[in-house]
Amino acid sequence: FAHARIGGEANALLAAPFAGIPLGTSALASTGLGVTPLVVAVVVLGLLAVVIEVRRRADLRFQGPPAPVDPALPGTAGMTTMMRVLPFVTVVFAGVAPLAAALYLLSSAAWTLVERAALRRLLGRAPSR
Repeated sequence: FAHARIGGEANALLAAPFAGIPLGTSALASTGLGVTPLVVAVVVLGLLAVVIEVRRRADLRFQGPPAPVDPALPGTAGMTTMMRVLPFVTVVFAGVAPLAAALYLLSSAAWTLVERAALRRLLGRAPSR
């Protein structure tokens, strides 16, 4: 999905459809294609946001509570807030990137979530309290 031409020929993957949307079309560009492509794009981006939030909460649960903000260090509160919001920038990029990239990000994030949960169970690591 990064190149329109591969080996001197058109990249056939970009023209292949997923639920009526060509994989080379971004969610942002699919808004002009009708209601169905818009719904598919919203579902893919929504699922990505949900997976990111579940993973963020699971990480917080196993890492323990964040350190208290030190008033002597200016900007620490803002940095803490930014670290909570930063993973969701992926959803913005997925909305601008081709649908193939958004599907890749969704599957990769979901795989990581499941993989971490399985590893925590296998290794027997209990959440921090």
